[in-house]
Amino acid sequence: MADYYYAEFLFDPDRARFADVVEGAVGALMNSGCQFRVITLPKATAVDTTRWGGFVAEGLDRLREMCEEVTSEGLIEKRRLISFPPAWGRIMFSFDFDFDPELSDEIWDEEDDTGARATDLGLSFTFSPMQEAGRYCKLTLSFWEDFVLRGGQTATHIDNMRKIINILKRLSTYLSPYFGVMNNELHTNPDRSLELLRQGRLPEGNEYVYVGHEMTGMLNLDRLTSSGYRSMVLPDGAIIIEFTGRWGSLTPLGK
Repeated sequence: MADYYYAEFLFDPDRARFADVVEGAVGALMNSGCQFRVITLPKATAVDTTRWGGFVAEGLDRLREMCEEVTSEGLIEKRRLISFPPAWGRIMFSFDFDFDPELSDEIWDEEDDTGARATDLGLSFTFSPMQEAGRYCKLTLSFWEDFVLRGGQTATHIDNMRKIINILKRLSTYLSPYFGVMNNELHTNPDRSLELLRQGRLPEGNEYVYVGHEMTGMLNLDRLTSSGYRSMVLPDGAIIIEFTGRWGSLTPLGK
């Protein structure tokens, strides 16, 4: 079973309508080169059964209908924990990750075992009414860490991470999240990382951290500079910080 990598971004539900966040995220991904593929729902709420036991809704029209259902039911206003797509489903895109040719057989075997694709990029949302970081909507991107970011040539993996960071730039332009983290599936905790930032500490322990332009006043820039960590300032003033050393002297930031 392939390990996954996650990028999680937080939004204020009182400042950004849930439907606008969903529509903006889908638009940002499609304008970044992602191709919409399918909506997966792990229970019988849609049309066709998939080979791995879930269910598949049809296209973007159905996505809009589901978003309207969540909005019309007032679940966010009622401060209930919700996931979107419902039942912890995901909006699936295909993305042009690079892969080393010598890994083709391993990739095909893994795809055959899991029923998933190495080129998959999943998008999902959660509304959390009672978290340490406060009431928020969370956007999650997920993709394979195996083959995409590890297991092959470092240069290939850096190119893939650079593509992901370019998607984050587009998301920042479309949606302006206030905070985010990027990690493998064993080390992701945006609540704890945001609390470190609020304490005036660098949110270390992550591979990448996104600090929205409204939160950069909490970031100790002198400490960041003296730490030697690499960072990138986005056009809207948001900052992405690279805490990982997995790329050695190279970095996906800056291009």
